[in-house]
Amino acid sequence: MYEKFIDPLLSDIRKKIYEIIDKSSTVIDIGFGTGALAFELADKCKKVVGIETSEKLVKHASSLKEKKGINNVEFFLSNQTKSKLPVKKFDYSVSSMVLHTICEEERIPFLNRIKSFAIKIILVDYEIPLPKNSTSITIKTIEFIAGRRHFLNFKSFIKNGGLYPLIEETGLKIEEKYFFMNGAIVLLKIG
Repeated sequence: MYEKFIDPLLSDIRKKIYEIIDKSSTVIDIGFGTGALAFELADKCKKVVGIETSEKLVKHASSLKEKKGINNVEFFLSNQTKSKLPVKKFDYSVSSMVLHTICEEERIPFLNRIKSFAIKIILVDYEIPLPKNSTSITIKTIEFIAGRRHFLNFKSFIKNGGLYPLIEETGLKIEEKYFFMNGAIVLLKIG
């Protein structure tokens, strides 16, 4: 379902991330989903490492990687909030549509871990408040269908103001900001 309905909606965001990331960079993609971004970055980056909590998605992306013959991309199964993430420094960390899925009390520790192993950070998630348009209704429906826990985390993300309070609390500084899907999704480049 994700690959057929959600992933195509994110293609413009992936294009912008591709444009932002410097050639020959090392990238960690936390919550890589289908691996679409990692595959797009493979021809531009020195190394791309993907971390995902879904065993099914890791197996799917790994299978696609083998079929495509890509050697500079690796996928790993890991709990993004509780596992030890890499100690290696990456040029970029990308986390797209992840923070709203994480429990409220795990968001700040998650961002602090990312800060520890990435020089630059790209965060993509919902712009809060959501715009009052049909896109917002579609988003709320998708998040509801994703399951009770997912929807409760989404609601807490909205209630707590989305990305900006998290950015402020962790001392991160926004360098660039881009909007997608009628202003419902924001991409933040943090340096």
